[in-house]
Amino acid sequence: MKPITAYAIALAAACGIPAHAQDFRVEPYLQNPASDAVTIRWLSETAASGTLSIDGREFTSSPTLATTLDYQTAEPEADRYAGLPWLHSIRVTGLATNSPHGYAVAQGTTTRAGAFRTPVVAATTAGLAPGSGVRLFVYADSETEPESAAKRSDWNPSLAPGSTRPAWIPTRSTTVGGVPMIVDQYLTTERTGYTQNLAIMQARATQAHTLGRATIAAIAGDLVESGGEQRDWDEFWRHNAGPLAPDLTAGGFAGMTAIMPALGNHENYGGPGSLGGYSAPAAQAAATKYHTYFDLPDNAATHADHAGRYHRVDFGPVTLVTIDSSNTGTDNTTTDTNFSLASADNPQIPDALPGSAQYQWLEEQLASARAAGQITFVQFHHAPYSSGVHGRPAGTDQTLADTQSGQPLRALTPLFALYDVKAVFSGHDEMYEHAVVDGIHFYDVGIGGDGLRGFDFGSDGYARQFLAQADAPETWAGDVLISGGKHYGHLEIDVVMNAAGIWDVSITPAYAFPILSPTNAGEIMGWERRTYSDVVTFSAVPEPATAILAAAAIGAFVAATQATRRRFRRPNAPPVVRT
Repeated sequence: MKPITAYAIALAAACGIPAHAQDFRVEPYLQNPASDAVTIRWLSETAASGTLSIDGREFTSSPTLATTLDYQTAEPEADRYAGLPWLHSIRVTGLATNSPHGYAVAQGTTTRAGAFRTPVVAATTAGLAPGSGVRLFVYADSETEPESAAKRSDWNPSLAPGSTRPAWIPTRSTTVGGVPMIVDQYLTTERTGYTQNLAIMQARATQAHTLGRATIAAIAGDLVESGGEQRDWDEFWRHNAGPLAPDLTAGGFAGMTAIMPALGNHENYGGPGSLGGYSAPAAQAAATKYHTYFDLPDNAATHADHAGRYHRVDFGPVTLVTIDSSNTGTDNTTTDTNFSLASADNPQIPDALPGSAQYQWLEEQLASARAAGQITFVQFHHAPYSSGVHGRPAGTDQTLADTQSGQPLRALTPLFALYDVKAVFSGHDEMYEHAVVDGIHFYDVGIGGDGLRGFDFGSDGYARQFLAQADAPETWAGDVLISGGKHYGHLEIDVVMNAAGIWDVSITPAYAFPILSPTNAGEIMGWERRTYSDVVTFSAVPEPATAILAAAAIGAFVAATQATRRRFRRPNAPPVVRT
């Protein structure tokens, strides 16, 4: 490995950029996994080709200049790398299924090694060893930016009876409704919170591979603070495949676990002020950066700009369907998820509600997965059932409604119920909340690495099962937090074959818990993985033979339903949406 010189370290420190291997802008990371294939990507500092070695085979990259990853004029010089990077992307096929694979990428004089595991083919369950399966990690709202190195999130108290927070808790002054207030802040910075969250996931991915389980990560939107600010994307990759990664010698988290993202409102946001906000040019440029980084499954979209904005991946017995909830329905109505995005000016953003092309695609994927006997999960950014501010109805009255509401997505619940979707993952409100509607588990997992918000109002009539602020109160003993509280975390989902040939599924909310010093007030001595009590378990019997027979019936049902809709739909009629 090429050494990092003292000059390089000094330059990085002066620019506020953590030092990294000089040949790589972004270390190798995994994309678009399948039982027998994966895409391996990286970004380099020069146009030189790189070499990927895997399973005794060798591939030479054909780099392309990543012109879309340039900085805007208003972005601070101190947060920039010098020059544009070069993108390398190699699709490797013909991999052995349900197997470990080591790889190495040589770029210039630097070599990075990594390892991952391919999943089992879902229909091939005969003889599968008990304990085999897959593990998913799910979170949202990491919202990375260089400022997160020093920024702390607000941390509203959620105290057990008899407990009080110590006086040294960080605070900030603010004004609410003209009234001055002092607000508690979290024990560490957002950058550290995200780093510790990723460290837990990486350690658990390593454990899963040892147990014979392939891993995949779903990020339900708002990966970065401003999708149009290149420095925010730089920060994201420094965490996932760069110098901030918990264990870069093992490839970083993204080097061993493929990331499958969903677009959030922040991926359509150029940045504040002169960076463009939600203006059409800014939204389009921001999404272009997103698409540059990710190699996502083909969705055969009829509109070219919709490619990659929604997608499906089959990962062993699990089907993960990702849709784009960025801007639904009719502008500035109760069906709109973002009043700041004008539909006519942003044709690159597909509608997701009934009657739209994305909705039709979604129904087809859910029907196909159900016919194949898959365990189906869906992710998108806007949480349809939430106690947070974005759980209010869509509207402009900010005391009762919200202009970035998730409620319009409730129109999809009947479809999810029809095709036996097991769980839906969202973020947006930056809480950990779990609700059950029509037998479907809905999660807000927006605790990736940014905000740690509290609830805004009650549960609005739906069956809320768990809310971290209400159901995991903090217990303090002097200066030490003993248990509970809202922390940075994620969902860990295991789908494991048991001795009876049945898939056992567990959905566990995990988080990074700070271990505080009993003698030095406020000092964090370390971190450990803890879990909330809100664990969901169920079982699913693999039935590939039954699934083949069911496929024809479900296909006929979908075709008949769509034909009926076409027959009775008025020309250009808006979709009927139930909220």
